[in-house]
Amino acid sequence: MNMPKATIVGDLALRYDNHPAIKALLKLLPGWGSADGLLSKRAQEIQHERLRIFMDELASGQMPLTPALIESEDFLHCFFRTTAAALRTRRREKIEMLAGMLQGTFREQTYSDIDDFEELLGILDSISYRQLEVLNLLRKLEIQYAGKHFENASARIEAYWGIFRTQVCKTLGVDKGSFDSFMTRLESSGLYARNIGGWGANPSIGATTHMFEKLCSVITR
Repeated sequence: MNMPKATIVGDLALRYDNHPAIKALLKLLPGWGSADGLLSKRAQEIQHERLRIFMDELASGQMPLTPALIESEDFLHCFFRTTAAALRTRRREKIEMLAGMLQGTFREQTYSDIDDFEELLGILDSISYRQLEVLNLLRKLEIQYAGKHFENASARIEAYWGIFRTQVCKTLGVDKGSFDSFMTRLESSGLYARNIGGWGANPSIGATTHMFEKLCSVITR
């Protein structure tokens, strides 16, 4: 049987009665009581800073926030969803990307409909900034090698895969032993696909997808 949230939090507060920091964190949860003053203030500062970054980036865009736009139900829906994602995001760069995604709603033909926006927002919200950096690095190599002649697409990927792997591990902090599993996890985002079929048989390599290209187009101004 599921216990009410307030009961669960209250029970945990008793459990951690001798751990003031844990109790202070529990008080941040909705519906349980006021948080410790210093911790509450710090939590608010973090949220305010993230919101400031988001709004500054939104304000710096070239598209005007017209009264008709901000009164639109579709825009407000996108605004609330994107703001919530920004407040959950630690990296400034990713918060700015979220603002860029929202700015895309100002332009015609950026999204086919609200579902299209929500799907892309869900993808961006679900992956880390480091995963985005890895995908950007891979995409740069794909573009760099696109004009070179190879027997097939698999041979082209293999030509730069070692470079890619070395740079990911050396500059982006991915452990060498975890590299393959790191790339496998990226598949679930829909932004990366392993070479498991028609390119020639090497499942250890892969490529960015059309979805990643689309995401890049909407998070940049």
